[in-house]
Amino acid sequence: MKADGFFTKHTNNPLLQFINAKGEKEKWYDFEGIIQEYATRGEQAVNLKMIDKLLPIIGKALDLDEESFKEIKGYKHLCGIVPEFDRVIEYATKNNYLDFAADYDIMEKCVYIKKARSQYSEEQRDLVKEAMRLLKDELVAFLKSAKINNEENSLAFMIFFSIMGIYDAGYKGLTMKLSDYSKKYQGSFPDFKIVSFNYTDTISNLVKFLQRIKFDSRIDLETDDLKENFYRIHGALDSEVIFGIDSECDIPNAFISLRKSNHISINAKQRFSDIIENSKRIIIFGHSIYGIDYEYYADFLEKNKDTEVVVIYHNEDGKKEFENEMENRGVMRSINYEYIVISDHFFEFCKNIAEEQQLFFEKEK
Repeated sequence: MKADGFFTKHTNNPLLQFINAKGEKEKWYDFEGIIQEYATRGEQAVNLKMIDKLLPIIGKALDLDEESFKEIKGYKHLCGIVPEFDRVIEYATKNNYLDFAADYDIMEKCVYIKKARSQYSEEQRDLVKEAMRLLKDELVAFLKSAKINNEENSLAFMIFFSIMGIYDAGYKGLTMKLSDYSKKYQGSFPDFKIVSFNYTDTISNLVKFLQRIKFDSRIDLETDDLKENFYRIHGALDSEVIFGIDSECDIPNAFISLRKSNHISINAKQRFSDIIENSKRIIIFGHSIYGIDYEYYADFLEKNKDTEVVVIYHNEDGKKEFENEMENRGVMRSINYEYIVISDHFFEFCKNIAEEQQLFFEKEK
């Protein structure tokens, strides 16, 4: 984004400039967290919240409430946003509450303040909507042109196949087993669900990865064949991508459009909840659930004690961070951790899952 001058093109958009500034110092991949910080603690968010508090205070001051009149002086931070704020706050600083309530000119300015507040809120609302639209366009363009590092993803692919009931330590064996399995069961697989918070077609990428390996076995498997098993909760590149902030944080009304909950249907959240509540084992990887998306898991992690939860981690620092965040949120349930690295232990982990899935599938058949 920096390379193609994205932020330079949009210097007048405060949200984009906030992301640019924070991204220089912190983690770019957590841009949703940066957006949430802007919406809750950024300058524009603070101004909007202060304006909402100031209006009823001014109303009480006009009704001869001396304490409310004194409070007006504490809102000097708003000076410079619109001239009406400056004049009312300056008047309150230099005069007493009786003069304030009796001054017709001040009453007129207070009427303008309400209009100015609405205008400022609308401007900020439009700016965040514009920023999100531009970010989505950039994200879609980037992901469509991005190339998957199959070498790094091969271990993740092994987990995918193991929950489908298929395991082999080598690519050739995996390909042939998938082909044989598909023929034997006519495209049926054990009961599993893959819930993706990404926007890419994971199953299609997974199959293409194997199909690029030149073996005799042919794999006729597409995403549509597994559409009941695969669920992209945040949309897809060929439809609409959904990102934003969680629904619990305190934000001004002007920033409501930033909430994911405004773009995800109630049915989508319920479907996700049903999936995890009715699962015997949940494997989580590539997803820092203690961040913006924690609200999806909160009830399950805090109340469900029976389902096995496995978290795949890439390094010890990541594991420790996850453990600390769960502890901070009061999650006391048992969580198993698996290190995603080429090792006998990891292969055994995948093999055991595949065998359990096969046994369960055979019983169901």
